[in-house]
Amino acid sequence: MCRSRPGARAQVPGARRGPPAVAYQGAPGAYSEGAAVKAVPGCRPLPCEQFDTAFEALSQWQAERAVLPIENSLGGSIHAVYDLLIRCGALISQRVPMHALCCCRTSAYAPAPAA
Repeated sequence: MCRSRPGARAQVPGARRGPPAVAYQGAPGAYSEGAAVKAVPGCRPLPCEQFDTAFEALSQWQAERAVLPIENSLGGSIHAVYDLLIRCGALISQRVPMHALCCCRTSAYAPAPAA
């Protein structure tokens, strides 16, 4: 999870009352949303289409935190997120391990058409 800086909520002029907004990359229901809720229980999840959109939400004070993957067991390190962390100067403040269960689904067997 990254934050723009420690204590950011208290420093934001006109900060919203209520649950903090947490940006994540993905659609509602994605594993990243689950990670956001796990990291900040009671938060207001803010879905973003791309990693850079989540960082933009931080820099524009639309979100107080962002929960983004930096590594996964299938693809390894997520270099785009590392690059954005360096570029925006965000801090990693928490580790949120997630177990993702992936299943494949296929349609019923259909023989290939004759050539």
